[in-house]
Amino acid sequence: MRLLRRRNTKLEPPPKRPRGPFYEPLLERREFTLADLDPLHDGLRIVQLTDVHVGRATPVHRVRAAITQANAFAPDLVVMTGDYLSHTEKGVHLLREQLAGLTSPVVAVLGNHDHWVDADGAAGALEELGYAVLRNQHTNLLLRGAALTVVGLDDLVTRTTDVPKAFHGAPRQGSRLVLAHVPRTAEYLLHYRASLCLAGHTHGGHVNIPGITSAIMRGLRENYIAGRFHVQSTQLYVSRGIGGAVMPFRLNAPPEVTLITLRSAHPDMRRAA
Repeated sequence: MRLLRRRNTKLEPPPKRPRGPFYEPLLERREFTLADLDPLHDGLRIVQLTDVHVGRATPVHRVRAAITQANAFAPDLVVMTGDYLSHTEKGVHLLREQLAGLTSPVVAVLGNHDHWVDADGAAGALEELGYAVLRNQHTNLLLRGAALTVVGLDDLVTRTTDVPKAFHGAPRQGSRLVLAHVPRTAEYLLHYRASLCLAGHTHGGHVNIPGITSAIMRGLRENYIAGRFHVQSTQLYVSRGIGGAVMPFRLNAPPEVTLITLRSAHPDMRRAA
């Protein structure tokens, strides 16, 4: 029996994980009361992930930490609101590797970087992972014994959004959730029943210098930088997202994983979460 020679008897220390205030995403918990929510969906838990931007500006450990956090909550649904790619088609392979492993049902839409790089490649990679991708479409999911309609709008920056097409044929009654990449897409929902819209895109300003970043964003017509807003009759939540397309560091805009709980507007009809 031939023995293999040990080339190096000294064990190498494990690689150090990057340190810093924005290494792992922060958990943001948000609760939304919806007038048209089916009482069976009172307490429904949704995790939002957005703007992963796989590539050199987003540490792999941060992406995997977000996946681990999402699974730890055992949500009813995971939604992803675009920009999985950054600048190169090589990101499609990274997407397939880094975003694998979500254990709850997943519904996703695409963002501007996905369209700039390879929209079909990004969508195909997500679908290979078992995640549904909506491109101006809607789907009906049976969750907790009632149907949740999820409407997925394509990207506003690349002018691929088609609101009428996405809503066409959607049930007129029951719970409804809208996914978009760009927050101001919510401004186009006035004539549609869209009680809650989830978006990303802004990174919370990424490098958020008080007064300066908000002025720049307004100049870019991005009036909804991060957090909760009311846009006409629609409640809008804008996540700061996970990654970066150019810079790996952030300032006053830490990456986030969002845990959203839906509440019925009829307390007497609520069921325990």
